[in-house]
Amino acid sequence: MSVLDLNGFFNGDMDRMIEKFNLFDKTFKKGVLSVLLVDPDNQMPINNYPSKNHDLFLKYIDFSKCEKGDYRLIEKQVMHGGYEGFVFDNIDEVGWIEDKAELEHLIKNSLKRDTLPFTDSIIDFNEVKVVCRCKEIPEYLKGQSLQMVIIEV
Repeated sequence: MSVLDLNGFFNGDMDRMIEKFNLFDKTFKKGVLSVLLVDPDNQMPINNYPSKNHDLFLKYIDFSKCEKGDYRLIEKQVMHGGYEGFVFDNIDEVGWIEDKAELEHLIKNSLKRDTLPFTDSIIDFNEVKVVCRCKEIPEYLKGQSLQMVIIEV
């Protein structure tokens, strides 16, 4: 919806978006389940979500911009950053890089709320808040036993 197009305000689109955002916000902050946002048109921007939540220490990571070697950098941020939660964006757009399998495993374990062994320690995703956004559910998540709420935008 364009900023200048007011039709969305009058045909219920804005109410629907607010309802979806409130569901996402409430579920994410509880931290009991992970959140998977299926947002085909990128209508719900989550890249600013960490900066708008001053009561939570969150880390935003855009997986569409990952390059070779980024898994190790993300591993360090996840393990030693002291974050209360993670906002993983564009999880269905991980490029064909050397770290692709590790990045997908990280995403899958975060949505599963499982432990993930890293090089020097283990992270328990059951203790942090996680939201992942994608345009469509990636193949590597289909048929998996995940502990998440799926919100379709």
